[in-house]
Amino acid sequence: GLHFLIPMVDRIAYAHSLKEESFPIPNQQAITKDNVTIGIDGVLFLRVVNPYEASYGVHNPIMAVMQLAQTTMRSEIGKMTLDKTFEERDAMNAAIVSIVNDAAKVWGIQVLRYEIRDIIPPTSIKQAMEMQAEAERRRRAEVLQSEGDRQSEVNLAQGKRQA
Repeated sequence: GLHFLIPMVDRIAYAHSLKEESFPIPNQQAITKDNVTIGIDGVLFLRVVNPYEASYGVHNPIMAVMQLAQTTMRSEIGKMTLDKTFEERDAMNAAIVSIVNDAAKVWGIQVLRYEIRDIIPPTSIKQAMEMQAEAERRRRAEVLQSEGDRQSEVNLAQGKRQA
């Protein structure tokens, strides 16, 4: 029906934007399956699809979804080893979106995307990873050098045989 708002007496209780919005998920500590503590943060993209449910389904729907995304991110990290966390970001993002969407549906919110921004391992782990990468580069250089030396010896032997 027709409703009249009287200024100074009536007010709008809730106002929600129906546009897609992005919210930063602050850095937090998570423990991987192989017991490495890492710092991780991300960005959550969501949209209010039902303003009534967003207003009356939960007290602060955006904060509720952000908290749910944080706890889900920690639990997903706990299922993976440190190496897998770097390799499977897309799978982890999709799992977080799926789990959060299941819960946020009754709050009138749809999570569109979740992107992990940074995965920060402890300095000792980072140094070990750098040392491992350097050792791998040296190994590849030595293999290439030995293959070059072998090819050179083969070429010299073929040259002597033909002469």
